[in-house]
Amino acid sequence: MLGGKDDVIPSEFGRKLFDGYSGPKQLWFNPEANRGDLHQGAPAAAKEVIEFWNNREAPKPARK
Repeated sequence: MLGGKDDVIPSEFGRKLFDGYSGPKQLWFNPEANRGDLHQGAPAAAKEVIEFWNNREAPKPARK
């Protein structure tokens, strides 16, 4: 979850982290949200996050 007006962690840093991760991912971005605003939609966002995790493929075990 990224807020375009986050004054603690700018969204470009969150975007770099997101872009650098190669596993299953989904980006939630609100260009008008600051750090506190992201939590206002928490119940709906939490439902989306849970659905994302429940619907992703399980990682394959590493071979040794």
